[in-house]
Amino acid sequence: MWKLKKIKFKKYFMKIINSILIMITILTFAACEKKKATFYVKSNLLQYDSVVAGKTYDTSFYIYNTGTDTLSIFNHTCTCECTLIDLPDGQKINPKDSFLLKLKLNIDSYGSAKDKKVQCTFKSNSDSIFSRLEIKYTVKK
Repeated sequence: MWKLKKIKFKKYFMKIINSILIMITILTFAACEKKKATFYVKSNLLQYDSVVAGKTYDTSFYIYNTGTDTLSIFNHTCTCECTLIDLPDGQKINPKDSFLLKLKLNIDSYGSAKDKKVQCTFKSNSDSIFSRLEIKYTVKK
């Protein structure tokens, strides 16, 4: 009889140990959530109703990192040389932080098109959908 109780106790004890190990494994995997950076701006469109040729327009906007990892912006390009962005390559933004991006739009000539659209693209370590800024303006004489 004593052997029977000992065997039942061993089985019961092993079930408890296995349950604890399974819970530890599940909690470990749940805690290992992959960190990622998120590139976010409130609006990706800057629109000027009318600009004057020969003038320079300064503006700025914030880039937010709403992710859990550091956001690194390592390159940016614009479709027009009239747009200057003050952003050093490799700019880092900590999680839940922001960076004020300064932009200069130099309307040097009227050109052939009255309505213009400029796109600036940012390359980063983010998986975000948004990585482009669009600037629309109408040149008046």
